[in-house]
Amino acid sequence: GPKPSTPPAVAAIDPGGRLSFSPAQEDRVRYVLMSHNVMQTEAPDFPLQLGGTVPENVRLAPIPIEISDIVPNYRAYAYVISQNRIIIVATERRTISALISIEGRG
Repeated sequence: GPKPSTPPAVAAIDPGGRLSFSPAQEDRVRYVLMSHNVMQTEAPDFPLQLGGTVPENVRLAPIPIEISDIVPNYRAYAYVISQNRIIIVATERRTISALISIEGRG
């Protein structure tokens, strides 16, 4: 069978620029991003919804190269941690491309 070390396939991107992660990809993204110890931003006043816009005053961190195998064109995205979510943002339009709970599932 396939070796467990096989890197996950790249996340799917829908026409709105949103990223769709499998559960295994989501776990890996969470693990890598949380290991970078980026400070959680105090509850900003923007709605956490896919396609929503992140205000200019919210500081975004670059996507680490470790997950470039999952996040296609990873330099086009950044992230911020807020409201117990990892918010992945398409930097060009500052729109929310993915939301991942920092606690994980269940």
